[in-house]
Amino acid sequence: MKYGKLVRDKIPDIIKASGKIPVTRILDDKEYLEQLERKLDEEVAEFHESKSLEELADILEVVYALSEAHENIYNLLAAWDRKSKTRGGFLNKVFLIEVQDRKTYRQDFLEKFPNAEVYKVGCLKACRDHVYGTKSDCVGGCEKCWNEPMEEK
Repeated sequence: MKYGKLVRDKIPDIIKASGKIPVTRILDDKEYLEQLERKLDEEVAEFHESKSLEELADILEVVYALSEAHENIYNLLAAWDRKSKTRGGFLNKVFLIEVQDRKTYRQDFLEKFPNAEVYKVGCLKACRDHVYGTKSDCVGGCEKCWNEPMEEK
C-alpha cells in the first residue's frame, strides 16, 4: 500500500514489528516544512471529523514539530504567552458579531472642545451626563462613561 506522507518517527518500527517492510526516505528541510503543513491540514481535518482528544494530540505534535523547524518550542511558547497577555485567549467564548464605527462621547467632546481640561488620569473635567443630557450609571467612573459609544440619533 502506498502512502506518500510524513509519519511519526516510530511508525517505521511499528510497521516492521507487524512483519511488513516500510519504504522510507529522509526529507530535506524544504520538503519537511511542506509536509508538516500538509500533515497539519490532515490532522485538523481528522479532528473536525472525530472531535477526539487523540486528534488534538496529533495537531499538537505537528505544531511542536513546526515550531522546532522554524525556531524552537520556547520561542513559540513565548509568542503564545505574549499574544495571550495582549489579546487574551479563547476561554471566555467571546463571539464577535460586528464592529460599529461610532464615535465615543470623549472623541466627540474633544473634537468640539480641543482645549478642554483633562485630569492627569485622562478623565475629562466635565460630566458626560451634564454635557450630553444622557443618563448613565456613572458613579465616579468617568473614563468608562466618556469612552462609551455615542447613542445614534
